Amino acid sequence: MIKNAVGLRKIVSNLVLILVIGSCASPMVVNTNYVHNHEVYGLKSEYSQKLQVSRDSIKHLTLYRTINKWPAFVSNDSVKQHAYNPRFIQFLYYLMYDEKIPGTVNEIYDSEQTFLYRNTAYLSEGNLVFLKYKNQTTKQVGFYLQNKYFVMSDKKGDLKFYHLKDSLTTFNIVANAKIKRNVAR
Repeated sequence: MIKNAVGLRKIVSNLVLILVIGSCASPMVVNTNYVHNHEVYGLKSEYSQKLQVSRDSIKHLTLYRTINKWPAFVSNDSVKQHAYNPRFIQFLYYLMYDEKIPGTVNEIYDSEQTFLYRNTAYLSEGNLVFLKYKNQTTKQVGFYLQNKYFVMSDKKGDLKFYHLKDSLTTFNIVANAKIKRNVAR
């Protein structure tokens, strides 16, 4: 009977050990499954580096997927109008927000849909940044992301990521803007 009690005690202690180890592992399985979604992990890693933020702060994955589709759009564009800067903004607003906006930078700037303001402290994801490169007179427009970074397309269609501090050396910020959605046209 003592042998049976010792044997039963070993079985119970092993069972408890298995349950403890099993319960410790289950949160790991959930986290491992999430991390192994290679597309999400890659997208978050790419943009967390570009925007100098943690991967967890990259939340609007559809936005970043849409930005990554832009180079394919440019390469398949048969018109090659060299007006890619406003077209990039149109591309993002249409695909992200189902909102049509005007076709040139000046038309976007002057539109009823556009609410202009100066203070960059109020910028949030999806807002626009109007700027002029140093020694140039034409306005360009960028799409604000986060952490004082915005993205824009140059005349060739290449994407450029800028920090607002670049305004000291590269460009002058003319205005910032929020696009009012569903304005009667």
